[in-house]
Amino acid sequence: MRSLGREWVVMLSEYGPTAQMALAGAGLVLGAVLWLLGKKLTRPCGAACGMLFGLAGGAALAGPEATDELRLMYLVGGALAGALLAWILFRIWVGILLAIVLSTGGPAMYMAWQGKQPPPAPAVTLPQTANSEGLGINRQQAEEMAKAWWTDAQNSALEWWKSLDGPEAATATGLAIGGAILGLLVGLLFPYRAAAAACALVGSVLIVGVLAWLAQREGFAWLTTWLGNPRQAVAAVGLITAVGVGFQWTVWRKRADK
Repeated sequence: MRSLGREWVVMLSEYGPTAQMALAGAGLVLGAVLWLLGKKLTRPCGAACGMLFGLAGGAALAGPEATDELRLMYLVGGALAGALLAWILFRIWVGILLAIVLSTGGPAMYMAWQGKQPPPAPAVTLPQTANSEGLGINRQQAEEMAKAWWTDAQNSALEWWKSLDGPEAATATGLAIGGAILGLLVGLLFPYRAAAAACALVGSVLIVGVLAWLAQREGFAWLTTWLGNPRQAVAAVGLITAVGVGFQWTVWRKRADK
């Protein structure tokens, strides 16, 4: 996994503009899929994630000394157990998913509505050094850049939180706690509706975020002005989310679907 991450950093350093546009397009497609089909995909995706965790657990249990036959048995058993457990515990992990979405989305939207600027994005300087793949960076540099980016992100978030005054911090904390409790309860009681709400919100944020980035990059003044206003951006996310939730609750509704 770490090697794959370094390969992505190398690719972005070599094909920056093209890779950025490709990632933006992928984010827009993913947002649209979550906005329209999130409710239908949540349970299969959860089972797939459970299968991946089961594979990782099976590989850890097998250990490096296991024979190929024994390792295969652990991998298959772990994958099946993980998928089955994720399928059975659907309500629980959907509740956790909605709790995470609401506990982060609520304070973020409140801060945006108040005009509070988000933490500055961590800056990464890509060294232009020659290697066997052309202009780019080597694996050691990619790993060092990833560590520096993570440290910078942590420090930026901490300094941003310290800059909030008492009422802002208290309101954000209350929204986070309330969102976590509400999301967990709704997910346990109405898992499919909770999945639709969580996916529609995440999809809306992706759609609005990608459109805002594209508007600024391509020079669409009217769209940049509209989405550049924090309150208008929050209103756009809320409106798009409401439409997505309504669509998923009605079009994909089953007789006993909660």
